[in-house]
Amino acid sequence: MQTTKIVYWEGDCLWLGYVQEFPDYWTQGDSLDDLRDHLRNLCTELTGGTLTGIRRIDLAVAERQRAPRRVPLPCRTISSEGLTLDT
Repeated sequence: MQTTKIVYWEGDCLWLGYVQEFPDYWTQGDSLDDLRDHLRNLCTELTGGTLTGIRRIDLAVAERQRAPRRVPLPCRTISSEGLTLDT
């Protein structure tokens, strides 16, 4: 059994949600259980290989990204007029 993360919320009359890996494809249900069933079916269709052009988030790419390089700030000097930055 495969586990996947879903995002969902309760609307006015129904539940809305999507599979986190496929945020462009939403579905709805009359109850939370109904929504989960629809999300399972949607995930099966999106990963089944029969549909083309499916947009997805690749979490492996996000994990490989390097942290931004820290740029040192200029030294700070307090002058009689207030805080200034040396250039």
